[in-house]
Amino acid sequence: MTSSQNRADRLAHDLEQFTVPVGTLAIWSLGHAGFAFRWPDSGLVLLDPYLSGRIERLDPATEFKRRFPPVLAPERLHADLVLITHRHDDHLDLDTLVPLSSGPKPPLIAAPEPSHRELRASGLERVRDVVAGQRFTSGPLVVTPVRAFHGDEGGELGPCFGFLMEAHGLRVCHTGDTLVTPELVETLRAFRPHVLIAPTNGADYFRTSRNIIGNMNGREAVELARQVNADLLIPTHYDLFPNNTENQAFLVDHLLSHRPEQSFHLLRAGERFLYAAPGYAAPGTPGPQP
Repeated sequence: MTSSQNRADRLAHDLEQFTVPVGTLAIWSLGHAGFAFRWPDSGLVLLDPYLSGRIERLDPATEFKRRFPPVLAPERLHADLVLITHRHDDHLDLDTLVPLSSGPKPPLIAAPEPSHRELRASGLERVRDVVAGQRFTSGPLVVTPVRAFHGDEGGELGPCFGFLMEAHGLRVCHTGDTLVTPELVETLRAFRPHVLIAPTNGADYFRTSRNIIGNMNGREAVELARQVNADLLIPTHYDLFPNNTENQAFLVDHLLSHRPEQSFHLLRAGERFLYAAPGYAAPGTPGPQP
């Protein structure tokens, strides 16, 4: 068995069996913009899992070639809820969602239109619409979609979203692919996320001229975290495609130079991070309890 198979086996077991302590939240990076979340008594929640080579399969000449293989096969996952931010293939990945939904208990997939037609045409029936501000629940988890700005949302791409997620007082925002806008800042200030997950691949003229739609950069993500008083910043969307990445050393330099009080973590693909809110002490240890 290869080392990559061993890592995939360990990750699959961790996602299925890890017991999340009371007062904490488990976050796994799936690579690129993909994440998995689990609160103490919630099911497994996935967001934008891209666990295939769909882009290269559909277009062998593409410049979007993976730098590393998927952290595990999608059929190894047993999720309760999958959140999709927008229609791009590296976020709405049918080569991941179809095998992920092939088991006896397929997950609910929450996605914006016009993605529904593609999902249902692929045989996926457990689909719900994502509407800005229209919250829904999954067990103890409350999910609120918020609009993102990621290029021409009025055209073929359709609307783009981020997600506000809260259970047991622990609040997470994954902004989705987006630039920073006044509306986003206002929404996140009101939500007060403990954890802010934001894209940091940036944008520039040369990528835009090749129809590569960019996002905020690392400095903007840091400043957004401070503007909305997020306790922890997790950068994303910078690691998978060589043609659409950014050196996170620039983000770290800005943090250490200008915002040394801001906590952050660079999650590697397949890594688990256990988050506890400020002031929380595990049962049986000195300190305030939640």
